[in-house]
Amino acid sequence: MKNPRKDLEECFGRDFEPDARKALAELRRLIREAGDSAVVLVEGRRAVPELDHARLVAVGEWLAREFPAALFRSGNAEGADSLFATGVGKVDPCRLQLVLPNPTMGRSRLIAGAAVYALDGASAETKRLLT
Repeated sequence: MKNPRKDLEECFGRDFEPDARKALAELRRLIREAGDSAVVLVEGRRAVPELDHARLVAVGEWLAREFPAALFRSGNAEGADSLFATGVGKVDPCRLQLVLPNPTMGRSRLIAGAAVYALDGASAETKRLLT
């Protein structure tokens, strides 16, 4: 098993800021407190520098390994959303939920094994489950 601190340094670099470490500690606490009902939503920018692509994929992988009971939800937009989703999908695509505005949005970025929900035309029950 990998050392979580070393794993984080691989994701973020050694100069991971103290405030970011505190925020991550709080994130860990909240996810662990939620237990089996934890759902992690990640959002970000569409324009992600090429140098950061591998890091964002690594963050998705790290989160999926660190919290094996959590579900992960993404809008799968180009950029940070799809990079994060790719990382989660590498570890366990069955725990990834892609919530799209409509069923044709981002077809080329869909991840095999992930649950896909289209809000356009979704039932009230499905919308309730996703909020």
